[in-house]
Amino acid sequence: MRVLHVVATTLRRGAEVFATGLTDELADARVEQLVVVLCGREADLRYDVPAVVLRDGRADPHTPKLDPGLIVQLHSCAKEFRPDIVQAHGGGPLKYAVLAGLHRRSKLVYRRIGTAAGWIEGSAQRALHAWTARRADRVVALGEASANEALVEFGIDPASLTVIPNGVDARRLVSSTDPAKLRAEFEIPSNATVVTSIGALSEEKNPLGHVRVAASMASGHPGLFHLLVGEGPQRGQVDTAVKGEGVDGCMRVLGATNRIGDVLAVTDVLLVTSRTEGMPGVVIEAGMVGVPTVGYAVGSMPELVSHGDTGWLVAAGDSAALVAALERVIGDSELLTRLGKRAAELYREKFDLTSVAKSYLAMYRDIHSEPSTARVSLKG
Repeated sequence: MRVLHVVATTLRRGAEVFATGLTDELADARVEQLVVVLCGREADLRYDVPAVVLRDGRADPHTPKLDPGLIVQLHSCAKEFRPDIVQAHGGGPLKYAVLAGLHRRSKLVYRRIGTAAGWIEGSAQRALHAWTARRADRVVALGEASANEALVEFGIDPASLTVIPNGVDARRLVSSTDPAKLRAEFEIPSNATVVTSIGALSEEKNPLGHVRVAASMASGHPGLFHLLVGEGPQRGQVDTAVKGEGVDGCMRVLGATNRIGDVLAVTDVLLVTSRTEGMPGVVIEAGMVGVPTVGYAVGSMPELVSHGDTGWLVAAGDSAALVAALERVIGDSELLTRLGKRAAELYREKFDLTSVAKSYLAMYRDIHSEPSTARVSLKG
């Protein structure tokens, strides 16, 4: 079986990180694979299976503006590789896969990462997303919130919809470096409580929200230190805000890194200030190593974080409640430990990447065995 994976970028973002893990697992199952990255740089996120980057640089394939050149290049890659299955990892890759005609030549799987709120603007973009999503043979939602939206808002056929949770390889989260050395390297005070956000510095992830939280807590919690891990279009705004809010002494913007295990080794609480989310892999990663999450109840976050059991959630956009929740968790060492321990127990069992990959493989085999109608040869 040949599987072509279409991903947006080589940046370390949720969809891209999951794609690296899934392709590794499927390689062990002897699936022939090719990863096509629409826009990126060879030095960024790497794959252990063959991969090609179509466009060098930081352009974002999720934007409404189409790049005809990418459509042509993607079509050529598929024509040469002749996949049985095409998996689009997100809405941007799906758009290009459909416009390149891949759904006519192969079975198309769309991994729907989150909900549309926060990234779809206007009726035209919404209509385009609905049209492309309905071209897929299978739509995979990570949680019930995304699945329900697909059914109600975008008219996805229930027979083509399935829910497969996010998955994480816990082995790559192990840190082999002494935490004290890591704190020195990351310029974290030795006795500080560390609150970390990990994700793209982009509008939907709301990194400026973390800066505002840091500013609100700076005077009352001198032992608190904040890390922002990631890169993105708002990097300049974030750097300016850190200095402007006067929190440059208790906050560091670390940038993108593949050393998530090391970052989590010095983290006490993961903070999620996102305006929209799917089922964020970083929350699973943190939970697997005993780091609880405090954040907004957006997207599938309430499905992932059990309030008061594996973390603490507040209403979306309620920054005062978010600060209060963070103060409660870091102010109670027993609560902090209990939340982290419970998260590790549940997440390692439910979100193991090997089990998730088996679900994808079973789905591939299922749709590969279905009869094809109105499909044409890749020679066409």
